[in-house]
Parts: sequence; structure tokens; C-alpha cells
Amino acid sequence: MVAGLCVGLVGCDEAVEQTHAGTPVDDEVTFRTLFDNGLELNGPLMNGMRMNGMRMNGMRMNGMRMNGMRMNTSELNNFAITSGSLISALLDSIQRSGADLVDAEYDFDYEIAPGSYEHKKLKIAGVVQSSTDADIYFNDVRYQVDASTWDYLCRDGASNPTEAIALNFAWDESNGTRLEYPDAFTWACRGAALAKAVEWGYAPWRTASSTSLKDAHQAAVRMIRADYCGNGTTHTVNGNPIDVSDRWSIQTPGTVWPVEAKWGPDGAVCLNTPRRASWSRATVIAECVAAGKGVLPYCTNSNPSEFGGLLMTQANAL
Repeated sequence: MVAGLCVGLVGCDEAVEQTHAGTPVDDEVTFRTLFDNGLELNGPLMNGMRMNGMRMNGMRMNGMRMNGMRMNTSELNNFAITSGSLISALLDSIQRSGADLVDAEYDFDYEIAPGSYEHKKLKIAGVVQSSTDADIYFNDVRYQVDASTWDYLCRDGASNPTEAIALNFAWDESNGTRLEYPDAFTWACRGAALAKAVEWGYAPWRTASSTSLKDAHQAAVRMIRADYCGNGTTHTVNGNPIDVSDRWSIQTPGTVWPVEAKWGPDGAVCLNTPRRASWSRATVIAECVAAGKGVLPYCTNSNPSEFGGLLMTQANAL
């Protein structure tokens, strides 16, 4: 995206000062025992284009080439995601982040057809820090429609504007798999699986009992979408309630619902009755076998770590 990229590939110039003290705090409580699952990996926007998997420094993925980032005509350097999901960049020898980057713009080329690109601009219109999790920041990101109009990058299922969380790495839209390109970054729209997994406690930059939660985040993305086979195929509808728990007790059970499945980064590691009656266990198992995953065993207890699981869902089949 910018010269002097600092996302693990090259070193960074030392900043003179870092400031984001003026970033406002969001007082919305986002954690609870029961969650609504959902179909979307990330939010739909810009007439169907999904702003997933942006790669910086002139490199390209998912049809986007990232160019320069600037603020008030001045170039921003050393773009990085720090302190969890906080966007940071260097401007005039000051490392700025949070609310200090409001109105920052950057360019990209969107591939409208193979080999044919249309120039676009994005802008950070606002940044709010979560009141419940100091390492989560919600970004109001807009894209330029014309010379005087900016529209919201992220919208929820009801087309209401929503914010985005900045995540390192990219995700393959076809199968939901994390792509560990060190120079990639994704705007994860709130209300879709990538952001939900963060807000439910499985932020990929965190650790639990000295274990990285990066795989737990990927497992949660599979879980939220009922992607049992780990190939991107969902088996649910938006709004289906699930009771989530995990091997670290980040989330704990709040119901006596039957165990549905246990989850790892590649999908379910065991399966009882799917959360939607539209898909029988036999149907899902057949899909997984066809996808090369093999036969999923039955879950036999209420320990999320059975069969190497990281997370567990309980659900009443609807």
C-alpha cells in the first residue's frame, strides 16, 4: 500500500512519537453467552465487490492493487496494524494511529475484468475503540463514488452501515481459508464471520494459556458459518442461535442444549446433529467425504478439546 511497509517483511524507521489518545470509545457491549451465527465470510460492498484480502506495496490479490496512502496531501509511510487491530502510519516523523488517521485516504486499482482495472479510493472516516476490549478498533471506512461522494465500505445484512476491524492476513473467499501472506491485510466488516470471531473473544493476535488464538479465530470462522467440511460450504442461515464454548473458557456454556459439533481451523472435528434440520448428519458427512475430509465421528462428551477441537457449539436443531 505504501512505501516503507512494516507488516513483517521489512524493518521500520523508528518513529519520533506515537499518539492515538483522542480515539473515542464505543460503549456498545458485544459479548454475550448466546450468539447469532451467519453465512457471510466478510461484508458485501461496492455492488458485490468484497474488500477482502487487500495486499499492500503494489502487490495484488482478489483483483485489487494497493497504491499510496496519504493524509492532507502528505504521504503516509510505515503502514502497520499494531496493538491488536489498531491502524498505524508515519506522517511527518510522527507515528499516528487511531483517531489521528481520520481522513487518511489510499488508492487501489480494482480489477473489473481480467487485466482491466478501475482506479478507486478508500478513506478512514472514523475510528472508535471498543469499550470492552482495548485492542479492538472499529473503523468507519468509505469508498469514493465520485468527486464529491463517499459511501460506506461495510454494510450489514439489512444494508445498514457498519464498521470494519483491521486484520492481518487475507482469506480466500471461495473456501474461507486464511492465507498467510505477511504483506496482506483485510477490512473485516462487523456482523460477518471474520469480525464476529474477533468480537466473540478469538482475536488472532491474542494468546490464551501461552497458545496463539490464530487457529481459534479460523476455527470460529468455520463455526459461525457452519462450515463443517472446512471447504467454505455453509450449512446455516443468518440469525441461527448457537451456544459457544472453548478449551480456554474464553466463552463458557450458557444452556443445556445438546452438543452440535467441535471445531478446528479446518472445520468440524466431530459432529452430532447439525444446527439446521435442512441438513441431516448423513448429508453433511457425505459432503465431507466427497471433499476429502473423511467421515466425521460423533462427539461423545462436553469437552471442547475432544478430537483436538478448539471450540464447541451447542444448538437446538431448527
